Amino acid sequence: MAARMDGNGQGFPEIGKAVGAATALLAAMGVGSGVALRLLRNFPIALGVSVLALVGGTLLAMLAGRKELRTLGFLLFLISLGVVTWFFGEASQAKERPQIVTSSETTPGGLIKVTAKIRADGLTMHQTIYVGYRGSERVAVHPVTGEMTDQRQRVLLGEAAFGPSSDGSVDGTLTFEVSPALYWDITIMVSRHRGLVDRRFASECIPSTTEGAKKLDWGCARFIFPLAPLRPVISASVTPGSAPTVTGTVSAAGVPPSKLIVVKAWTGSRQLLNQALGPDNSGTVKATITAPLRASALEVCLISALVPSAVHSSAKDVTNVLCDKNADVPETVAVAFIQSTKP
Repeated sequence: MAARMDGNGQGFPEIGKAVGAATALLAAMGVGSGVALRLLRNFPIALGVSVLALVGGTLLAMLAGRKELRTLGFLLFLISLGVVTWFFGEASQAKERPQIVTSSETTPGGLIKVTAKIRADGLTMHQTIYVGYRGSERVAVHPVTGEMTDQRQRVLLGEAAFGPSSDGSVDGTLTFEVSPALYWDITIMVSRHRGLVDRRFASECIPSTTEGAKKLDWGCARFIFPLAPLRPVISASVTPGSAPTVTGTVSAAGVPPSKLIVVKAWTGSRQLLNQALGPDNSGTVKATITAPLRASALEVCLISALVPSAVHSSAKDVTNVLCDKNADVPETVAVAFIQSTKP
């Protein structure tokens, strides 16, 4: 349709129609909505050029007097519309990225209980929210045989998949327990997948390479467990009588499977006990040890030490030299003294 400007300004109604059509089109596409604001924030220059081309193509197609110009305007309109639609698709993906909210607590058994709440929306019926959690080994131990290995690994400890509800949303909860003695951190990764799941996705919580940062389409949370105290806790008591005994109570937390707690006791130069205690699955050592005591014994010295289990000679270094009250006691050793009373 040709629209020419005459002396009475008859072309202005046609320009108004074209501008109104372009405005209605942009409004229908969501300009001014949250998606559009996200577009302006992420692609300001590209979106501005595309919108100008879209509006210009609309005006040219409606107002140009020559057929060739109207055809050119229509093609410009179609191309710009496709580009803007692609940008809107990219922006809407950000809103649909899965979210993860996590919390942790220590159980009475010494394990770390982690609760992760997974939320996502905009999923199609063929999409899945995949959750995988990995742990960095504190000690290089084979997860099946328990044997020491040469290399520490980042082990896949568990995984789960959530499908969408009828409205395309996911609201799931994942709970698991992990030993801080075996792993020094836990990373929970959440991602969207269509069809098959690639378990190699997002091996690191924060991208460390350019390739890994190209498309950040996952959510993650990471827990770093603190190191447990190196020094075990020991207390002692003596039961008097015709057959006196000495009782030692030893406890330690966060002991990895590569280490042991050695407990020894002396009265003078005579050794009363020598035992090695290994940790449970949560890295906890707690034991009560009793040994007979001579009636003539005046003082008992108990020593509890954290030593490597693979180097048994380390236990031989725990001697009654540490019972000297002026001795330099290492941070991995606890010493307790108790005076015996004669019946």
